[in-house]
Parts: sequence; structure tokens; C-alpha cells
Amino acid sequence: MCMTHPVCWKDTKGATEVENIIGISGSPRAGGNTDILLQQFLRGANKAGARTERVFLRDYLIQPC
Repeated sequence: MCMTHPVCWKDTKGATEVENIIGISGSPRAGGNTDILLQQFLRGANKAGARTERVFLRDYLIQPC
């Protein structure tokens, strides 16, 4: 049964859906421990069937309002 799988479930119509996971890194250091941990987490989720994407906040210009 798919309900026991960590990244998918059955909806009310019986169709299986795949989890979408976005990993957001707020670290300013590229290739640092945060990036390595995020990469490993998303790799495991991807192997389990999830669609994954990484977003690095350091790639964006974020300023106060």
C-alpha cells in the first residue's frame, strides 16, 4: 500500500501522487556543510520517488522593505 511510502499517497480517486520537495539553502557559503546536508537529503528523497529542487538564497538579491 502506498500510504506507508514516505513520499507518495493515494488520493480519494485512487491515483498515486508523488511528493514535490523544495530544499531551500540560506547559507552564504557555497559547498559548505549546509549545502552538503541539503544535497544528501534531497538525494535520498529523490531515490524514494520524490521530485526535488534546490534553491539557494545566496543567488538572489534580498533587501529589507
